[in-house]
Amino acid sequence: MKRFLKKLTIYLKPFANWKFLISFGLAWMVTNGWCYLFILFGSIFNINWMWAVGTAYAAFLYFPFTVEKLITIPMAIFFQTKFFKHDIKLRNQLLDMKAEAHKDWKSVKYKIWCMFHFRSLYIYRLSIIGFNQRWFYESYRNKR
Repeated sequence: MKRFLKKLTIYLKPFANWKFLISFGLAWMVTNGWCYLFILFGSIFNINWMWAVGTAYAAFLYFPFTVEKLITIPMAIFFQTKFFKHDIKLRNQLLDMKAEAHKDWKSVKYKIWCMFHFRSLYIYRLSIIGFNQRWFYESYRNKR
């Protein structure tokens, strides 16, 4: 549990400050906020196309398959690194997060490789000893 909390703090430290709040607000306005402004100004000034486009995009955001958070958060990180490029503490936190993510990704890739490699190796060993998969399934089906 301590290892999990340590990793979680490494991942969340760059996001727990006022600089990220500003960057996230700007990224949210770029990805989502414009549609709410379209709805507001379209209804105030009676511009039908603006209201329709804003409403359609806002309705699209509530579907479960939209990827706007997958776009908003990296955009916020990008804005954070560009607007606050002289903040050494923030840069070190982002580099630590990147190194931890790279280490985690290498671990996941190794586990997936082992899963598929040893599975194929197991099937290969069974084929060497003459294991007939079709015979096995037919005999299992006949026993039921």
